[in-house]
Parts: sequence; C-alpha cells; structure tokens
Amino acid sequence: MSEKSGIPQPIPQAYPPPVPPPPMVERDNIMRGIAYGLAAYLLFGIMQACAKLLMENHNPAEIAFYRNIVAIVPLIIYIAAFKKWHVLKTRKPVALLLRAVVGTIGLIITFAAFQYLPMAETTVILFAGIILTPAVAYFALNEHMGWRRWSAIGIGMVGVILMVRPSGDVALIGVLIAFAAACTHAFTNTMLRYLRSENSLGVTFYFILSGIFIGGLFMPFVGKIPGPDEFLLFLGVGVSAMLAQYLLTSAFRLAPTSLVAMLNYTGLIWATIFDVVIWNYVPGLSVFVGGFIILAANLYIIHRERLAELRSKRKQ
Repeated sequence: MSEKSGIPQPIPQAYPPPVPPPPMVERDNIMRGIAYGLAAYLLFGIMQACAKLLMENHNPAEIAFYRNIVAIVPLIIYIAAFKKWHVLKTRKPVALLLRAVVGTIGLIITFAAFQYLPMAETTVILFAGIILTPAVAYFALNEHMGWRRWSAIGIGMVGVILMVRPSGDVALIGVLIAFAAACTHAFTNTMLRYLRSENSLGVTFYFILSGIFIGGLFMPFVGKIPGPDEFLLFLGVGVSAMLAQYLLTSAFRLAPTSLVAMLNYTGLIWATIFDVVIWNYVPGLSVFVGGFIILAANLYIIHRERLAELRSKRKQ
C-alpha cells in the first residue's frame, strides 16, 4: 500500500546476516594418534633396512634419488587431481630452499651411516638430533635456553659417548657420519619450526624435489640399473618413506606433539629386530644404556619446553 493512502507503512527491520556455523575442528584422538605414530616409525625402520640392504651394491646418493622419485609421483598426482597448486606458494623461499638442501644432504649421509654401522647403533646416534635441536634453535632462532636444558643436552651427549665406544677406523667413520647426520636433523627440525607458517605439503614437495635434483647430480657417476630384487627394495624405500610421512603428519594432528615425539624411540626396537633377523647381529648392552640416557635427557628437555610454553600462555 502506498504512503498516499494515509496508512503508515511498517519500518523494515535490518536483520543481521546469518552467522555461519563454526568450522569443524578435529578433536584429539590420542589412541589413533599413537597408532599412527607407531606405524610411522615402523615404516621408517623398514625404509632404513631396505636402504642398508641396497648399500651393498648402491651409493647412498643413488638410493636417495630413487627414494624421492618414487615418493614424488603420488604427491604430484594428488596435487594435480585436487588442484592444490597453491600449496607450492611460499613467503620464505630462501629458508625453504635451505631446509630442502640440508635435509637432502642429511638424508644421504643418514643412509651412509647405516652402511658403516649396525642399525641399532646408528639409530641411537641419530637420536642426538632431537637433543641438539633446542641448541640449534638457540643460535638460529634466538630461542631462550636455560641452564637446565643445556645440562640435559650435555647429559644426552654423554649417553652418545657411552653407547659408541668406537673401536677401529671403520666404526669411527660410521660414528662421525651418523653424528653429522644427527646435526643435519637438528638443523632441519629448527628450520621446520621457522617454516611452521608454510603449508606442510609444499615443504615436503620441495624437499623431495631437492632430493631428486641433488641426487641426480651424482647419478652419472654412481647410478646403476637395479636388478629385479633390488627394484623391490627401491620401491620399499620410497613407499615406506611416503606412507611414514603421511602417518606421522596425521599422528601430530590427532595427538599431542610431545607424546608423538616420544614414539620416535620405538625406532630402536625396530632397528634391533632388523639387526637380529636380517644381519644376525645382537647389539651390546652399551647401546641400550646410552639410549636410555638419551631418552631421559630428551624427556627432561620436552618437560622444560612444555613448562615454558605454559608460562608463555599465562602471560598472554
């Protein structure tokens, strides 16, 4: 009815726009997260065992090259099929490149360490990378480090020394290579902290791509055509690494970070089983004593980091 009729018109009400429902947040599922984490570290052990078997006839750089070739194919298919090209964009290209290059070098020398040492000894030395991560973060990211955590790092290094007790030049070479690999792991862990704002799929993609490029540089000199049995081992290295990475990412999404990180130590169990079953080698008591000391040091470091995180949240 028009205004000319003399009847007042109702004033239209300005209703607020409908509020969209809150996004679905995936709740913690600790038991599933633990299961995924255990499966991931088992697969990492399988990858290392396959690589160790291959190193009887193949170079570590060659193994790293084929590993990344196998892993990148399904990754590209996934990105293309679901049109997730945006994950390849980055705001930190230099840091991403540095992480990819150092991570690839670390992968190659990690494989080399398994060539010189039994799996259990190598695994325990690689645990030092977890201990050294806070120290690297202190210098690289200026993260706070109290005397308690510095002391825990020192105690963890004592555990490495007690475990190693190298005898002979070959063992010493393996120890040095494994410790160098642990240092690269500490650096890449620190870089992942710095890159936490980046898409994890993109970070993984560039790491694999870097492994193909760097490993490919060595292929004209060390590359060999795998035999039928070796082809299956190469496939095992790539597939187990890809599945382990996926399961580990899922585990960190479903369960607390500190809990999933502790599952890394189950790798010593798998390494010992593979040593006994495949190579008929039984690790000495010093391996487990050193591993226990490293584990205790890491538990304390995680505890201190948790306390620091809680204090930071209270101040906000």
